[in-house]
Amino acid sequence: MLEGVIQPEYRGPGMPFGPEIAVDASALPLDRLVAFTGRDPAWAPPVQLR
Repeated sequence: MLEGVIQPEYRGPGMPFGPEIAVDASALPLDRLVAFTGRDPAWAPPVQLR
C-alpha cells in the first residue's frame, strides 16, 4: 500500500497529507485508504439550501 510512499515528513500543516485517521477494522478498503492519507472518509460537503 502507501505506507512506504507517504513518509512522516509529508504529513502535517501545509503538507499534502494529514495524520492518519483511525477507522474501524471493518471499514471498506477505500475508506481505509482515505483515512491513511489523513482525510475523513465520512466527510461530505455541506448541504446548500436554496
